[in-house]
Amino acid sequence: MDLQGIGAVAAAGVTLATIPVLLITGRWQTRAALQGAQEAGRAGFAQAQATYNSALDAVNAQASAAHAQWRHGIQRDAYASFLLAAQQVAEAGDQLMMETTAEAATVRTAELDSAKAALRAAAQIVTLEGPDSVDGAAHSILACSLSLANMHVSDAAMNRLRERLLTMSELRGGDTDTVTRDRARRLLTASARLQTAIAENPHPLPNINDYRYTPEVIPTAVADAAAEASAALSAFPDRTFSGEELNVLSNMQYRGPFLTQPRYHERRRELEEAHVEFLRTARAELGSTSSNAY
Repeated sequence: MDLQGIGAVAAAGVTLATIPVLLITGRWQTRAALQGAQEAGRAGFAQAQATYNSALDAVNAQASAAHAQWRHGIQRDAYASFLLAAQQVAEAGDQLMMETTAEAATVRTAELDSAKAALRAAAQIVTLEGPDSVDGAAHSILACSLSLANMHVSDAAMNRLRERLLTMSELRGGDTDTVTRDRARRLLTASARLQTAIAENPHPLPNINDYRYTPEVIPTAVADAAAEASAALSAFPDRTFSGEELNVLSNMQYRGPFLTQPRYHERRRELEEAHVEFLRTARAELGSTSSNAY
């Protein structure tokens, strides 16, 4: 074999020896590239997951804050509406007390009834919104407000009847005959004497403030004054007074207006205390709700 053939054979051997090396090197490079791609993919996925979680947390935080603010607004409106309803009941009762005619009193009584219904409804909303501390104070306001409103209704009826008697007696510029005038004056005088006798002889039994319900313990002075008042009333013709007016007259003589009684002022004090407690608990609740929104 000449030198040219030997060279060709040697070159072929070198080429054959290089092929496995290239294959191994290429495989390593491919494997390294795949591993790099996988690691880059995992890193990219982790970054994407972290970005997604961060965005989701931000959305959830914003949703929670928005919900808390919404609840805060609902509670605030419920509390404010309740206080306004309580104020309207008080004002309606005061307006009724100033009316001296049956027609005007009928209108004012309807307004008071409407205001009481609105207060009950507002109290139910406070119960739904809570919490219990605010609800408890609200129901104390409700109970005191309704009690005082009923006292105002009773006293307003007494005021109207008293005005009618004063007009009949011409002490209010009425135009009545002499007989009616004298009867009215006698009834007014006898009623005042009965009230004085009761005031000077307090009822001996606890939880009882009306001698009408325990006639066996009536003192002589009260019994005599009651007999005089009854005789003064009997002097009027039948149907001079309606059945409702007769009941009001009896309450006026034996019990007197609620405004002159300790329990009326006790209810007023309880109402003021309930208002203070309601404002304190409502402000605490609204403040905690507001701070939790951020």
